[in-house]
Amino acid sequence: MVSQTTSREIDAKINGNIVTFKMHIDDARLILADLLDYEQVDSLLNAYEKQDSVNIAIINKQKLVIKTQSDDIADYKIQLGNYKSLMNNKDSELNILLERIEVLEKEVKKQRRQKRLAIIAAIVGPILTVVLILL
Repeated sequence: MVSQTTSREIDAKINGNIVTFKMHIDDARLILADLLDYEQVDSLLNAYEKQDSVNIAIINKQKLVIKTQSDDIADYKIQLGNYKSLMNNKDSELNILLERIEVLEKEVKKQRRQKRLAIIAAIVGPILTVVLILL
């Protein structure tokens, strides 16, 4: 009996058709409160979906940056290996040049000795010849 005296008619539009409901006012309030909650949740869901798509785009860009930096690190490691081999080559060439310098220094000393002996022989030889002839 209470529901008949406090019932109301509610018009709702469903799929383009207007439908009339007759129900107790408390039931109508409950349904309307639920609809309002669902509408708010749906609007929040749309906002969260937009934010999520932005976050996914940011994450994808960060992944790309990380991949690029990883590739750069790999390239730097290759360059570092190349520089180390270049330094090793430079050191080995330096050692070869130092050995060659030592050999050339020994040869220069040998040639100096031979030159001195030649000068001494050029001076002493004629003097000895003259002395031997005079004796």
